[in-house]
Amino acid sequence: MLCKSKAVKMKESDAEIIEADEYQYLIYENDVYYTLIYQRGDTVLFMRVHKKGDIVVEIADAVCEKLEIISPSEWSQQE
Repeated sequence: MLCKSKAVKMKESDAEIIEADEYQYLIYENDVYYTLIYQRGDTVLFMRVHKKGDIVVEIADAVCEKLEIISPSEWSQQE
């Protein structure tokens, strides 16, 4: 089961677990960070991406592209 980190401090109503092909993910954003949690089988990936640094978001997007998972930029465009 995908669970939320206590450090994220998000309300249940702010978060939604989404299923895509072979994995589940949860993406939460506030003014400063994207918090991303991905689960595929027994593997969990947790990322916290500082939104104010464009290069940091670009690096996160590149990692997500390499792993073939939705990136913070893709997710933000879907809303």
